[in-house]
Amino acid sequence: MKLSVFRSKFQNALRSPFQKESVFLLLSLCVWMLLPLFWGLAFFLKTDANVLVVIGCMIWTYYWLKYLFSTDEAI
Repeated sequence: MKLSVFRSKFQNALRSPFQKESVFLLLSLCVWMLLPLFWGLAFFLKTDANVLVVIGCMIWTYYWLKYLFSTDEAI
């Protein structure tokens, strides 16, 4: 399955968020976005590397959301 198919499914889920499939897709997206934050802070909570984990998670989330919810096919 092509990534553009996933992109269109997530865009449709955002347009109608209360349908059963949309709720599942949006919850799975939230879990996918928080996954690096969870694992990074689980291992680096007592060190100074947790700042890098949070910054990395913000970058991870930004680029995934930019890809999924943009309408430009050239990305």
